[in-house]
Amino acid sequence: MERLKSHRDFVAVLKRRRRVSDRDIVVHFVVHDNPQADTRMRGAQRRIGLAVSKAVGNAVVRNTVKRRFRVLAREYEDALPRYCDVVMRAKPSAASADFQALDHQVESLFSKISAKQQFQAVNSSHVNENSAAHVVDNSGNFAEKPTAIVSNDIRNEMFNERVAQRSDASSELVSDSESYSAGNEIHAEYDASKDLIS
Repeated sequence: MERLKSHRDFVAVLKRRRRVSDRDIVVHFVVHDNPQADTRMRGAQRRIGLAVSKAVGNAVVRNTVKRRFRVLAREYEDALPRYCDVVMRAKPSAASADFQALDHQVESLFSKISAKQQFQAVNSSHVNENSAAHVVDNSGNFAEKPTAIVSNDIRNEMFNERVAQRSDASSELVSDSESYSAGNEIHAEYDASKDLIS
């Protein structure tokens, strides 16, 4: 696993505002969709940067935390998506955390990053597969216009995936009634747009 070396690379990861966190660690990440176009990747698949501030402790403590992070990142790097940049940021509590606790947290956080990326890929592919509605163009012929309409089966599948992810993170779950009403709103908007077209 290569290191993020330039300040610009660090900022690029942090600007995306995609992160997962645990008790002692926050992991910021970005997954590159087209790594060949990004000259900064230079053939590297996964790159890591470490952010350990003075709030964590003195130089000796900070270096200890960095060494632990490097060892753990190397151990669990295969859990990350390919062509991924991560910045591991230590919370002040990381100084007093034992190695086993950090080990468990890094394994869990890297797995969450992979799960988020897979969910995003599935979500976008479902929308693309079901995103064509017939409309009448200027010449009076039928044409296909991309929309964001998603079928009930796919919406329910996506909802179940979100519930599973949120229960892992001990977040509040979205109720079935909210999902049902959101689905009704989407279909109502779709019916209204059909009336406007015809």
